[in-house]
Amino acid sequence: MIELLLRIQEACLQLETWHLVGPGLGLIMVGLFLWLGGVRYAFLVVGILGATGGAALGLLIGHWFGVALPLAIIGGAAIMTILALLLQNLVIIGLAIILFAGVGGFTYLGYALDKQNSSDPVDPSRQTETNLTYANPTSSDVEVLVNYESRNLSSAALPGDDSHDGGMRKLDRIRNELTELASANRRMLLLCGVAGAALGLFLGFLLKKVMMAICCSIIGSTGAILGMLMLLLAKGTPVISALEMRPKLIPSIFVVMVIFGCLVQLVLAGAKKIENASEEEEDQK
Repeated sequence: MIELLLRIQEACLQLETWHLVGPGLGLIMVGLFLWLGGVRYAFLVVGILGATGGAALGLLIGHWFGVALPLAIIGGAAIMTILALLLQNLVIIGLAIILFAGVGGFTYLGYALDKQNSSDPVDPSRQTETNLTYANPTSSDVEVLVNYESRNLSSAALPGDDSHDGGMRKLDRIRNELTELASANRRMLLLCGVAGAALGLFLGFLLKKVMMAICCSIIGSTGAILGMLMLLLAKGTPVISALEMRPKLIPSIFVVMVIFGCLVQLVLAGAKKIENASEEEEDQK
C-alpha cells in the first residue's frame, strides 16, 4: 500500500496548487462538521444524504426514461429528502451498511495490492547492484530485470512528464491499475463487501443510538485527514515519504480521532436533549 501512496504523492506534487487546496479545504470543513457535530445535527445530515442520493437516482432515471434532467434531479432529491427524514433510523442503518461494506472491500483491495507488490521482483537498482558481482550475468537474471522494467514502464517518470498534465496522467494510470486489480479480484472484493455490510447491519440494530456517531466520526476523521494531507502536498511537502518511516502514525491518529469524535458527538447530543427538555418545560409553564 505504501508503494501506491508514494506514486499518488508523486502525481499530486505535479498538480497545480488549486487542484489540491480547494478539495482539501472542503474535505477538512465537511470532515470537522461530521466529526464533531454529526449527531447534534443528524436531521441536517440525514436530509443532505437523502437529497444527494435522490439527485443521483434522478439523474439515472432521467437518462433511462428520457425525463428532463433538471426535473428528474430536483424531483428525486425532494422525494428522497422527505423519505430520509421520515425514515431516519433506516437511513442510519443503511449508512452503516454502505460504510462497513466499503471498508471491507477497501481492506481486501489493499491486501491484494500488497500481495501483488510482494510477488514482484526486487527493485531494479538493487537487482543491478547484485548483478554487478557477476562477471557474466545469466540469461535468467537479464530476463527478470527486463520483465520488471516492462511491467513498470507505465508508472515510471518519463522525460517532460513533470507537468500538471503529467500528474493527471499518472493518476489516471493508477486508477486504471486499481480498476484492473479490483476486476481480477472481484469475487473476494464482493465477499468482503458483503461481510462488511452484514457487520454494519448487525451493529446498526445493536447500537442504534451510537451508530450515527460512529459513522459520522469515521467519515469525518477520514475527510479531515485526507484534506490535511492534500494541503501539505499542495504546499510541496512530500508528507507520504515522511510518514513512510512511521507507518503506524496515521492509523493511530485516525483511531484516536474516531473515538474522540464519537464521545464529543454523544455529549453534545445529550446536552441538546437536555436543552430541548428544559425548553418544553418552560413552554408548558
